[in-house]
Amino acid sequence: MEITAIDSSATFANSYKNKGDGGGPKTKVRYSINMDETLKQFDTLKFSLNKAFISASEICDIPLVPAGSTAAGLSAFWASRLLTGDNSLERPYTHLYSRLTTKSNTYTVHVWVEVLRPVVPRGAANNDAQWAQFNDKKQDQIVSRYRGSTLIERYIDPMDPALANFDETFNGATETDANGNITKAGSLDPFYKFHVLSTKKFGR
Repeated sequence: MEITAIDSSATFANSYKNKGDGGGPKTKVRYSINMDETLKQFDTLKFSLNKAFISASEICDIPLVPAGSTAAGLSAFWASRLLTGDNSLERPYTHLYSRLTTKSNTYTVHVWVEVLRPVVPRGAANNDAQWAQFNDKKQDQIVSRYRGSTLIERYIDPMDPALANFDETFNGATETDANGNITKAGSLDPFYKFHVLSTKKFGR
């Protein structure tokens, strides 16, 4: 996905001549997204304040930062690209909104798995290292194939005694004892469990 932004110096004539590109010669109108700068706003506006996104629309309120710019420089970036229409500004969020959720804990995972048998010299020993190697220059044999989907529910057991070790004011890494039991955590993520609700195998 890219951001459309039309520089204020672009002329109507040049834009018309290069309608397919959206601008005149050497006029850049599409920008990749600066992921680091965009996600940095999540920390600044929400997570550092111990707040969470309640709805998908709140996530779409976070402005996307184009490549070559920063979150702090967004005002200057758009001030020089006033020819950009509202439809172009809103288009990236139209694509994102339907794919975002802040409430659902149920997910459908689609899988396509193949079991390959590597091509190794005839008579190779069972402990030959080549058995564990994938060589894309040779045609490995497909032993089996599976395509399907699994419906998974993510949940937290409110009766889990380990929840007593959850401390929302703790900012460090999750701490565990010698047996792997959680002794201190500032996030609920380590306490989530997963339940498989259904599995479906696809036909050929």
